[in-house]
Amino acid sequence: MSQSIQFPVGKWPLRSGALSLVAAAALLAPTVLVPLIGAGTVSFTLFTTTGGWGLSSTSVTSPGPTLTVTEGDLVQLTLTGADNAWHNFFVDYNGNGAEDPGQGEPVSPDFRTTSISYSFTADLAGTFTYICGYHKPAFGTIVVNPAPPGNTPPSGAVSAPSGGATWTGGTVHTIRWNVSDAQDPTTALVAYLNYSSSAGGGTIAGPLTGFSNPQSFAWTIPLMNATDVRVNLTVVDSGGLAGWDDWLIPEVDSAPPAVLSASPQ
Repeated sequence: MSQSIQFPVGKWPLRSGALSLVAAAALLAPTVLVPLIGAGTVSFTLFTTTGGWGLSSTSVTSPGPTLTVTEGDLVQLTLTGADNAWHNFFVDYNGNGAEDPGQGEPVSPDFRTTSISYSFTADLAGTFTYICGYHKPAFGTIVVNPAPPGNTPPSGAVSAPSGGATWTGGTVHTIRWNVSDAQDPTTALVAYLNYSSSAGGGTIAGPLTGFSNPQSFAWTIPLMNATDVRVNLTVVDSGGLAGWDDWLIPEVDSAPPAVLSASPQ
């Protein structure tokens, strides 16, 4: 964001003495204002005088109320001067006490007793100072919490079959697996079991939900003869992302034994 800033008479730079005043006042316990966040938009109404900020014209203090938002939120401010002086609002991202709109710092238009609306996106996580550029003792804290991580795929791991068994078509064997997800509990994940081979493939079971680890399903092996049967586990989370694992069954034998000879005949 960039804009042309006018400096009416009375606006002064932050000096070392003012820095000491800010540091001393920061030791006071300000009001902490944690708003309800809806759809990434957060609204605050602030009043200011030469001596601080407040949620009303009669509750102005320095430091002013702590504003808490989440990274990426659209912050909508209604700003009103509670005296007849010039004011503005800026967030001091780089901590130098000066307005730096060219470096991405939010800087509002100037205002006096007439309320203005000003919005900016909280695109930098951290704890910062918001200040009136005219009256540096008028400051407060804005906390921009890091945005929660986006949805990540779940994971699944088949523990049985273990890759070293020979199974017979028509018999029952247990498939076991474990699932995990960074956002969803295991009971909220949906599992699907399938198999594939050169002799054919198909569904074993699914959707399967509400299980805790380890999870299992008793599978009746189809009547087939193959040495490349793979059991596939696919896990889907509430956001629609999927993870998977598979394991080899070295042999499925459904052929009855042949009598090559008998004695006596």
